Amino acid sequence: MKELKKILNEKNISIRKLSRITSIPESTLHAMINEQIKQPSFNTIVKISEVLNVPLESFKEKE
Repeated sequence: MKELKKILNEKNISIRKLSRITSIPESTLHAMINEQIKQPSFNTIVKISEVLNVPLESFKEKE
């Protein structure tokens, strides 16, 4: 999920802050960014999308 890292950088939000706001563990967010979790749950993506105020499509893998 390289897109997540890019969005966080653009919005100047740390993984720690996103974790606090979403209640998603930091370790999960790191694993998503490092692509250790390749397909996070839909609910996780929705929660992140809502908090960051970005469309779900922002997290779609680019081909």
